[in-house]
Amino acid sequence: MPTGVYLKTAEHRAKISKTMTGRHRSAKIKAKISKTLTGRKLSAEHRKNISKSHAGSKHPRWKGGKSLVDTPPEITHAYRQAIRRRDNFICAICNLKLNGKHRRFETHHIDDDHKNSHPDNMITLCRNCHRKTMKNTKEPITIFECRRALKKIKYQNPARHKEAVKLYKANMELFYEKEG
Repeated sequence: MPTGVYLKTAEHRAKISKTMTGRHRSAKIKAKISKTLTGRKLSAEHRKNISKSHAGSKHPRWKGGKSLVDTPPEITHAYRQAIRRRDNFICAICNLKLNGKHRRFETHHIDDDHKNSHPDNMITLCRNCHRKTMKNTKEPITIFECRRALKKIKYQNPARHKEAVKLYKANMELFYEKEG
């Protein structure tokens, strides 16, 4: 057995879990853990169990093979920030404001077409409202609700909307210039 790796009793693991809840590990501790686990060999059975728990359709977050990577490259961090700035860092549906508790808002494609990333198709949502845009939720947020909220935002912030459109066009030109 590698040095530093030892078996713990169930009681010992529970005690560690209880003391670590809600705490962050220091860089020194993370480095020590990393060093301890480096070179550790997993048994075939253990690897099989890990792959089973993360295997495709059996995983709780499985979305039918839909990839998270299909967002076009013209959607940059700056562009997403422009959309959030246009929306005043407020969720378009529930009007939740960005503060210390809510670390970030998500930009949502209203018509779920990730190839259409024009500002007229993008809206800022908090995580809870963004989850409700999924079709398998109890009270889904409809496209019509999102479009109504976007119309209100564009009316309130026409200058910021134009700024977002300008950044989108610049990103598109830059992207297609590189490609062709």
